[in-house]
Amino acid sequence: MNIREATKRDIEAIAALWRQLMEYHAGLDAAFAVRPGAERLFRKYVMKWIKSRGALTLVASDAGKVVAYCATVVEEFPAAFPPARAGIVADLIVDGAHRRRGIGRMLVETARMWLLGQGVTTMRLRAAAVNGDALAFWRALGFKDFTIMMTRDISGGEPLGEI
Repeated sequence: MNIREATKRDIEAIAALWRQLMEYHAGLDAAFAVRPGAERLFRKYVMKWIKSRGALTLVASDAGKVVAYCATVVEEFPAAFPPARAGIVADLIVDGAHRRRGIGRMLVETARMWLLGQGVTTMRLRAAAVNGDALAFWRALGFKDFTIMMTRDISGGEPLGEI
């Protein structure tokens, strides 16, 4: 397994992995279905991450084929809320056929070391609540629940529930 920084040549492989994850999530909850053109927009984000000095995009390759990627971005927060900077794991995806081999852990550890080199001491991420495997993975790495983002479709006209 080879872990390295992503290049422009990796964008199509990264987009294919992202599509795989989005289809998996959409199967768990229709709220994750992506809009037409989402993959094109996603490719632009990947290019931005690859070019940014404040981001690290890693790929894992097996026999020359990209089988996973991790995008981590340094974000600044208002001074009122410590820490002032944190590393945000924007995406971590391992191809379904390559899971449970330690690839995700290697990618996250590489991102952690990079963040420490940037003077960042906190990592944060969002994980889909319906993806129990992902939640278990992150918790096994020592991450804990921090905030909860909730959602509700309000287009049907049903009133809010009772309090």
